[in-house]
This record gives sequence, structure tokens and C-alpha cells, in this order.
Amino acid sequence: MPQVELRDASAPFHHDSKRKRQVRRYVIRGCELLIKYPFRPTEDQQAELMKMPALACSCCTAAEMQRQECHAVWLIAKLKHKFHLPFPPPLVSAVIAPELVERGKESGDWRRAAEIHHHAFVTCKACHVSHKRGCLGVPRLIHDLKLGASLFCNPFADLPLKQSRALFEHYVDVDFRQLDSDEVERILAANAPA
Repeated sequence: MPQVELRDASAPFHHDSKRKRQVRRYVIRGCELLIKYPFRPTEDQQAELMKMPALACSCCTAAEMQRQECHAVWLIAKLKHKFHLPFPPPLVSAVIAPELVERGKESGDWRRAAEIHHHAFVTCKACHVSHKRGCLGVPRLIHDLKLGASLFCNPFADLPLKQSRALFEHYVDVDFRQLDSDEVERILAANAPA
């Protein structure tokens, strides 16, 4: 059987899995925090991202995007301002809801999940900007497509939303460089959950 050439949905901004993400250890008020940073996207890559037909997040629903609870929304807002763009690329949710994953695992029927990915990555031609390579236990939904981790992912995704957003927005503001311990501590303290 001939091998199918797979298109990476995060291309050309794929974080190469052969090169591990850079793990940075922070100790904040006696608690250890490990952050996995992707390799830093260049200014040209940032500008190219804003020329893509669409961007897709495989972690957030459309409702979360509308409520400004998605890193892709924050990313687009920051880069739109940075490059003075009137019209950024549209955002598309490519998340597979847990109930669809469960139904697919039980019945083997992945049609609805495949429709979601087909809409995002084929119809909209979206570039994947998430840290996940797809949902655990979900088969490849489009035969010639793989979801790779993106250089534009949110390394702070595991933190509470308010802290994640503040850290991510600052990370974009400082041109995607790894944050210093002082910066992380200051931002976390200013955005501590009530």
C-alpha cells in the first residue's frame, strides 16, 4: 500500500516534535511551575500567520472564542495591532466535544467529528495554532491531514484562565521570548484568582 503524504494543519508553523519543547522551571512562592515553550516564531512567521486564510484552535469551542476565552483570539488581537491590519484571518473552532469522542469510541462512528475537522481544515483551509496534536484516542479524521503542535500555541494553557491570558498576552508583547521568573511572579500575583 503506498504511503500517503500527510499535510500538517499547523504548517508552516509546526513545532517540530524531533526537537523537544524548551521546559522552563519557575518557583513562585514556593510552588514549582513548569512551562513548555515552543521554539520562538520569527517576525516573518508572525506576519505570515496573519496572511493565512483562517486559524483554528482544537482546544476551544466557538462559544469560548466568542467569550474571549481562547488563546487564538488573544493572539490575533495582539498581532492585528502589531501589524496594523484591518482584517485578521477568521477563527474557527476545531474542537471535538467530549461527548463526540465518547460516542466515537463506543460506536466507531466518527462522522460528526470528521465533519468538524473537514470544515476547519479543508473548507476554511485553517492553520492549526494549538499545543495539542489532536484529541487523545481520536483516530485521524481526514485521511491526509495531521494536527501538529504550533509555534503559536499557548504555553500557559494549564493555568487558570485569567492568569493564562495575562501571561500569554505578555509573552506575545515581548515577541514570544521565554519569560523571566520576576515577570511570571508579577503577572501571576496581579491576576490571582479571587
